[in-house]
Amino acid sequence: MNVYENRPQPNSTNTDEIDLIALCAILWEGKRIIIAIVLLCMLPAAIWLQWQSPIYKLEAFFGSTSSYDIQALQPTPLDTGARYAVKQLESDTFYQYILAQAGSLNAQKRFWEEWSKQSVSEDPSKGVSENDVEFKNFFTSLNFIQPNVKNPNATVSQLSLDTSNPSRDIAALTAYIDFLNAVVVKHFSSQLEKAYASNIQQLELDFIMLQNREQQRLDDQLLQLQESLSLAHSLNIVDTPYEQLTGIELKVIDDRQYLLGTRVLAEEIKSLQARAEKPLSAFVPELRNMEYWRKTLESDLKKLRAVKNDIQVINLTSPVVSSLDPIKPKKLLILLGVLFGSALIGVVVSFIVYAVKNHSDRSGKVSK
Repeated sequence: MNVYENRPQPNSTNTDEIDLIALCAILWEGKRIIIAIVLLCMLPAAIWLQWQSPIYKLEAFFGSTSSYDIQALQPTPLDTGARYAVKQLESDTFYQYILAQAGSLNAQKRFWEEWSKQSVSEDPSKGVSENDVEFKNFFTSLNFIQPNVKNPNATVSQLSLDTSNPSRDIAALTAYIDFLNAVVVKHFSSQLEKAYASNIQQLELDFIMLQNREQQRLDDQLLQLQESLSLAHSLNIVDTPYEQLTGIELKVIDDRQYLLGTRVLAEEIKSLQARAEKPLSAFVPELRNMEYWRKTLESDLKKLRAVKNDIQVINLTSPVVSSLDPIKPKKLLILLGVLFGSALIGVVVSFIVYAVKNHSDRSGKVSK
């Protein structure tokens, strides 16, 4: 006897209604097919998951650069020599440059070449080395999330790396952060060094010009006094003849230095000659200020070169850490998906088998 003959048939008077009892009977009859398909799908899936290496997530968070982080790089303000001062640094400029470099393919490639001590192929068509494959894995696994631009209070960025070897790649991600820090500091240090060199050069040129001008003024004054002394000697004027000048307006004798007499003129010449043997900056305040500004700039440049390797502009909120549990593969979720998917396939196959057998039975009855 055919097992499908005793199954309840759908009510022919109302074909729009589904007979749930009949459907359950069909599924019960095809339970072996459903179980077999489920097992055939679950077994390979379980074996595949067993061979998959667990992937962990490494995370590092860093906030915006503060003014304290770059304090050691800040140039000294020159209040009275502002035209020679190097522009003050802005902490936000550092942070924006960090964000630009963190997601840069070029920066990641340069880091990997430094980290692996091997170059990355520029043209993959000429061949892909093992180092290229490792760099590609690093590049595709590295994720950089910038702060939300719509939220002005959000200043924390995230660097994450998916890895099957946390102990090795914690060091790699930490090294990448140190590399970014060095790149940013080097960029701004280089700009500062150029600014210092340019300003010091301009200051030296201006100093020489002012010094030459003051020296020329001193020489001219000394020459005038010597001419006046010679004239005073020829007129036998030893001291200023005050009695003879009584009632004479001063403007008449202002340009006649010989009237000062040989005694005064000789002393003034002696004083100017002694001054010529000393630095002009001792007598010219502007030259003295320029010497102070130059020493300040040179001191700042020396300090910059001494501290730039110790500056930390990436403000990590915590060291690089690894997730405690693997983030993938999601074994339970995958197995549940395979279970429901294979069960659905089994149900469909069961209905197909039922339809084929039912059609065969009806064809046999008609032929009889």
